[in-house]
Amino acid sequence: MYSRLKVRSPLQMEETFMPAATVLVTEFAGKMGFGGEAFSADSPLALCFDGKYVVSFQYDPDDHALILAGGVGTAEAGEAAAPFLLTESCLGANTGGAAFGLSPETGEAFMWKRWSDEFPDLAALEAAISQFLGQLEHWQGRLAEWRPQEDARPAGRDPAAAGQAARIRT
Repeated sequence: MYSRLKVRSPLQMEETFMPAATVLVTEFAGKMGFGGEAFSADSPLALCFDGKYVVSFQYDPDDHALILAGGVGTAEAGEAAAPFLLTESCLGANTGGAAFGLSPETGEAFMWKRWSDEFPDLAALEAAISQFLGQLEHWQGRLAEWRPQEDARPAGRDPAAAGQAARIRT
């Protein structure tokens, strides 16, 4: 889905076809008071919500996908909590379809979600951003309260520790 958008060129105003998601994110950022350059695959955007939630907007032109990402924990918490976060985000069941990752640069735990050009209008994009922010807030709180625990597996239930091969039940 593509739309027309007037973008500034150093030489003149030109009309370019832009993916609808990038047009909507540009419009959303303008509505928030961040005007200027158009959002595109070449110019990712980071917006701060409520003074505490920094969300990165990126566009993947190969998949026609909008990707939102935001930090949920520090590097120390992120690495220690990785198994917990992986379990909680299994198939997106507890995260509204989002997943977790660890930043290779900082080690910080972050939440991300991908949409494939599925926003018919600005209201749909705003609803998706709002839902993502709700999940981001929830998981920042959960990770802030999370504490490492001893291995929760019952004794004798770990096949590797018992020297046995794991069996798959069908």
